[in-house]
Amino acid sequence: MQRNFQLTVLGSSSAVPTHERNQTSLLLDLGSQSVLFDAGEGVQKQLITYKLKAQKISHVFISHLHPDHFIGLIGLLCSWELLGRNRKLTIVAPNGLQEIINLQLQIAGITLGFVIDYLVPTPGLDMPVLDEFRFDVRSFSLSHRVACFGYLLSEKPGERHLAVDKGMLPSLPYEAYRLLKAGRDFQDIDGKIYSHLDLTTGPDPIRQFAFFTDTNVQLHLAPYLLDCDLLYHDATFMDNLKEKAHETGHSTAIQAALFAKEAGVKKLILGHFSSRYGNLEPLRSEAQGVFPETYLAIEGKSFNINTIHK
Repeated sequence: MQRNFQLTVLGSSSAVPTHERNQTSLLLDLGSQSVLFDAGEGVQKQLITYKLKAQKISHVFISHLHPDHFIGLIGLLCSWELLGRNRKLTIVAPNGLQEIINLQLQIAGITLGFVIDYLVPTPGLDMPVLDEFRFDVRSFSLSHRVACFGYLLSEKPGERHLAVDKGMLPSLPYEAYRLLKAGRDFQDIDGKIYSHLDLTTGPDPIRQFAFFTDTNVQLHLAPYLLDCDLLYHDATFMDNLKEKAHETGHSTAIQAALFAKEAGVKKLILGHFSSRYGNLEPLRSEAQGVFPETYLAIEGKSFNINTIHK
């Protein structure tokens, strides 16, 4: 059985869009639902371009309230209203976004036909934000010019798997298999106990995605991301501009790589590139000298972590 966990880059430019790059936005497809991280200008057009189902988006996480990270959200909300969306949407963002959205809707005379549940992250380190059926999310206060949050999404453990490769499974009622896959033993009417350890194997590995953008590098947060599968990290500048990065609340590609190495993540995705860079390969080259598993957030590129139980 395959569980989807696919991240697609919709935008990776800092501040202003360029001919090749749109403002920051990423979509994590979890199968029956998707999660959007930041919503820069043009986000809904990017969803159409890459044939991604916007209606599947159940949650939106906004890092901070600089316009290039949320300005595309109002258009997305209005399009959903026109298309008849009725599914609840959860938006996690720093304090102030709800007032901004409500004012835009009020002035435009638009009433949305679906519920928006706004949540404001609590400042601090490794703070719980959401506890959903499929995943949970924790937030981290980052270092930028305004209140800014990083997010860590972690899957919930799935069911155990029937051990069909261990031979013929006994003929048991449906309820028995449900209990076994839930990690519980089953006792039949004759008192015989069937152990879940004998008849099942463990669930698929839990996968994680961390979104850290618009921040000075925060090495003290590395232990919280230990073994994370995918880390998207601010890499606005090359190392020769590290002083500018610090002054503006950003990171360099090398600093992002040092953070990834310290955290022991599996893959690093560099993003939020300054518009001064047309060719992004030098940024990747600098980072790969420190952390080889470094990739660029090229728009339309997807990163798949699909676990197939065998």
